[in-house]
Amino acid sequence: MKDGETSASSEEDCEVGRLYFIKPYGEEVKTEPTSRDTEIGVEHIHDAGTNGTNEEVSSADVTETTERSSLRTKQIFPKRKKSFNCDQCGRRFHLSSLLKQHKRVHTGEKPFCCGQCGKKFIYLTSLNKHVLGHSKGRTFGCTVCGKTFREERALKSHEFVHSEAKPFNCLTCGQGFTTRNSLMVHQRIHTGEKPYSCTMCGKRFAQSSYLTTHKRTHSLDKPFRCDECGKSFNRAHGLKMHQIVHTGERKYSCEICKKSFSIPGNLHRHQRIHTGEKPFRCDTCGKSFNQADTLKGHQRIHTGERPFTCETCGKCFIQRSALKIGILTYEVY
Repeated sequence: MKDGETSASSEEDCEVGRLYFIKPYGEEVKTEPTSRDTEIGVEHIHDAGTNGTNEEVSSADVTETTERSSLRTKQIFPKRKKSFNCDQCGRRFHLSSLLKQHKRVHTGEKPFCCGQCGKKFIYLTSLNKHVLGHSKGRTFGCTVCGKTFREERALKSHEFVHSEAKPFNCLTCGQGFTTRNSLMVHQRIHTGEKPYSCTMCGKRFAQSSYLTTHKRTHSLDKPFRCDECGKSFNRAHGLKMHQIVHTGERKYSCEICKKSFSIPGNLHRHQRIHTGEKPFRCDTCGKSFNQADTLKGHQRIHTGERPFTCETCGKCFIQRSALKIGILTYEVY
């Protein structure tokens, strides 16, 4: 460059394939296309005042050309978002590894095992939290019922059970719940959704806990034994519920008619008599029922299923109660 000549300043634009030179009006600057330019076909703007052939180019033309090139670049390099869907429940994940982990919820696979107590978990994070419970030995106790938890947030979630506040209501039957998750699980009663299936027999369940309980029926192991009658159970909860038969304890009472029950589930079902709630609806004829078992028995009318067989005459019945009546008929005569 000769002395006295005004030097041209230059700057590079961050946009891919575009190089600008700012110089005095009328001075031509030639640029060689880069390999990247050739590859994607990006045009060069030689001069903010001329187009390389000494023809004047307005700033509007420059802007229009820039916008066209920017659009072309976006078309060449579009953003792609991949989605991995669960074929069991429809949930979507942006990583295949997350979908793989999620599928364990349906299969019941628990590959992570605690080396101290043998308890198994679906997720590694769950195992790590569990192991901390062994190392710290710290527990959080409920002041109402005495139940203990290894995490404070688990205790806070549990305390809603004792609270009268039930902010999450079912739009179908109006029943209230303390947590959003409890409401979501409840709604499967109305939709009939059963996303958890047994890999051994194919039976499906609305809750993962139901699947876990069911899987024990395939095992002969029943470590929980009643000291009164010797009957064995595969769950501690099953033994606890059974022992009420011997104690006769009925601590759950209906506030309307004062009838008492041994377990809260029976009380809840009984209360539907007073409220008139019938959340179980037949998809075939539209008839509604207040208990799931009653709906199941009713549906056999449509399917023709007769699972209860009389050992004396071989006659089949839709309901167990009908079989018992048939047996009584033989005993009378």
